[in-house]
Amino acid sequence: MESISQTPAGAGRGRTAIAFDFDGTLIRGGPLNNDKSIHIMVSAWIACREQGLAEFLHPGRLPLDAGRMLSAYIRYPGAPRFQQLAAIVNALVNRRCAAPDTFDGFGLPDVFRPAYERVRAAYNARYSAINNAAARRYWTPYPSAKRTLRALSRGHALFIASGVTEDILNRDLARHRFDRRLFQGIHGGNAQGGNDKGTILKAIRDAGYGRVVFVADSNKDWEYAQEAGAEFFRVREDADFPRLLAALARPLPRIRPWTFSAGELRFMRRKTEALLQRYVSGRPMTPAQITAWINTRK
Repeated sequence: MESISQTPAGAGRGRTAIAFDFDGTLIRGGPLNNDKSIHIMVSAWIACREQGLAEFLHPGRLPLDAGRMLSAYIRYPGAPRFQQLAAIVNALVNRRCAAPDTFDGFGLPDVFRPAYERVRAAYNARYSAINNAAARRYWTPYPSAKRTLRALSRGHALFIASGVTEDILNRDLARHRFDRRLFQGIHGGNAQGGNDKGTILKAIRDAGYGRVVFVADSNKDWEYAQEAGAEFFRVREDADFPRLLAALARPLPRIRPWTFSAGELRFMRRKTEALLQRYVSGRPMTPAQITAWINTRK
């Protein structure tokens, strides 16, 4: 499929472009739609433990590490996976939640550079494996998602703008049987952590569309839309899809950023601590066991 950057200037000819996030927007996740957050934190901590950054961890004080990771993660929901990892590593190493763009931003001695590259690779593999296990059993399209896409495609240019890397995004589109023909472009991140949703939205805007709407689920997605000059529509439940059809008839109302609820934060932290406790006590779970435990136990 032609990339946005290859689209001739003015190709939109004033039409409306509607970009959809994928995970959490077209696809609903597990409990509270926050299971991926647990996958991220567990994968990041274990990668640090096994690949050369163990001295910065506190296996005997897991609530401390879980709290630091959660403080970093909630600044980057919906961001590319390696940006989320960088923020979490920075929180564990330096007690700072910002995501450095490069290894040098951690301020660590150069001897740790190879370890960080190993952490990135191990984190990516484990996180992908847990997500894949969840997608096979628990993640499903919102019931109204495909019907809404078909309706919108008859008068609008549709895109996918996802933080998921494009290889995984394409696999999951096929897994859940989305009709790729409905989209003018399907775009995800890359393995280096670049091409975030903001970059994708700006490229869509620059293709000449008269109106760009981003349909997504996270506060970070709202920030991407603001930076790109796009309108934003938030998906929280299936009923939001028919609401979207009606809402597009006029400019979308501006909304304010929001935060995770106290219940969501407790859920993410408690599950992360429990899974890491099993790991440090010599009872690690497989990816399938992890996602089953998250989805079937309180």
